[in-house]
Amino acid sequence: MLVFDRAGGGHVGFYVGEDLTSYDVLGGNQGDRVSIMRLEKSRCVARRWPIGRAVVGKPVMMEGDRNHSVVEQRSMTALQIRYG
Repeated sequence: MLVFDRAGGGHVGFYVGEDLTSYDVLGGNQGDRVSIMRLEKSRCVARRWPIGRAVVGKPVMMEGDRNHSVVEQRSMTALQIRYG
């Protein structure tokens, strides 16, 4: 879970992947829908993981064209690999 700063409050979402400057985040109420969007790493104010649970895997580095359909396809593949 990633927590981001924004005007008027915060934003939380699930980590999907990243590149050098941004995280790809699955969240609700992003453009009035559940979606995957890129958020700058500099806006991230906290990262949360359940206490007592081992961190699984390593960072998922995103590549290429970052339109939502490509990102969503790669993200779903990454989630399937991690969580079955």
